[in-house]
Amino acid sequence: MPLLSDSQPLTEDELGRINPRIRLTPREQLAMREAFARELPSTATAWLFGSRTDLNAAGGDIDLLIHVPGIGFDDELALATRLQDALMARLGERKIDLLITPVTDTTAKPFVRHALAGAVRLHP
Repeated sequence: MPLLSDSQPLTEDELGRINPRIRLTPREQLAMREAFARELPSTATAWLFGSRTDLNAAGGDIDLLIHVPGIGFDDELALATRLQDALMARLGERKIDLLITPVTDTTAKPFVRHALAGAVRLHP
């Protein structure tokens, strides 16, 4: 998959999948959604959290929370590697933080619950 290109206009379908409430360009959002669709299991959900969900902020890394019900540690590491590689192939060199968790309910770690409080769902 080539890096993002702004040379082609977006289709109506692509425009319909863009969230204007986050600080990622339309092309970045589409590239991330494509990586999620290819690399995440069908049971997974993905959220953007942190400064990129604040339209008034500037800069910042891309913080992603990935929920895969029941994922084990070894599978978590493998998924993180595959997803990080897929995102870098589509977005280029970026600071991307991945938080992968098996649970998002009240048994989740406090940081997971805090991240979800202001997160924006990207997938599915």
